[in-house]
Amino acid sequence: MELLGFDDCVDILGLNFLEFVHGISETQLHQEIKTKDFVKDKEIKLRKKNGELLDVLFSAVPQTEDGGRHVGFEATIKDITLRKAMEQQLLRADKLASLGQLSAGVAHEINNPLGLILGYTQLLLKDTKKGTQMWEDLKVIEKHAINCKKIVEDLLKFSRSTQTTKARYELNKLLAEVVEVVETNFQLDNVKVVKRFSPDLPPITVDPDKMRQVFMNLLMNAKQAMEDGGTITVSTSYDSNKDLITISIKDTGIGIRPEIIHKIFDPFFTTKPTGMGTGLGLSVSYGIVKDHEGEIQVDSTPGKGSTFKIILPVQNERKLGEE
Repeated sequence: MELLGFDDCVDILGLNFLEFVHGISETQLHQEIKTKDFVKDKEIKLRKKNGELLDVLFSAVPQTEDGGRHVGFEATIKDITLRKAMEQQLLRADKLASLGQLSAGVAHEINNPLGLILGYTQLLLKDTKKGTQMWEDLKVIEKHAINCKKIVEDLLKFSRSTQTTKARYELNKLLAEVVEVVETNFQLDNVKVVKRFSPDLPPITVDPDKMRQVFMNLLMNAKQAMEDGGTITVSTSYDSNKDLITISIKDTGIGIRPEIIHKIFDPFFTTKPTGMGTGLGLSVSYGIVKDHEGEIQVDSTPGKGSTFKIILPVQNERKLGEE
């Protein structure tokens, strides 16, 4: 009852349990229980009263009357949402490490010849009359060489384990600095940024440059999700009981489809058109937040928008400062 979000058993009386099952039809699950005589530790998803999804292990046996007529089933469910989340984090960490090594090798191999192509193209441009067909062709080569060089730089940033330089910082101030940089440009595209900063945030030890990179990535993604304009709400809060700071970046964009939301932190995964992104922004952000012993979460509804939350612990940082 509590697992599904109900406070009183009266609220759940008369409801069909199978209505809460997500991703598999009621008929299919019911038929499986009847056919096999039992179902043991089947991984399914349940949708709670508030719409949140849970990963559970489902075991059931059919209940029959004396005449053998099937009248229902008796079942047990075990919440494994936390376990599944930890498994996903471990898989993602392994993938990041493997792809990081691959990316470093590829980037180094093509970086030098790419630099030569760009350098010689720019030398030729200096000796070519502007407006001629040769000049136009060279500009095309230069443009695409610069784009390739940016991709290589992103690969190197992704693969390189740079030293983290942490210092005591006010996160509200850090966020305000990043918002100030993008706000004017966003307004030109009819995107409004709303700031809702909690005044009681304690200082926290972070690498300001890396956290700026995370905030910038999330803000740019939010803006790009709203082609016709919209609102980005940037908020902060502090949970004194858990000693956690939460930074939330919410947009009113197109949202993320449920079938791909688990892939968005994977390296090179992107929903943007070719040439619009490398698919490394969220992967790099994920790594930076993990390096700060934090979590990055996403909640999205297609057609309504997405909310990214960064949760950072304060307690460990305070201990660091007290030592």
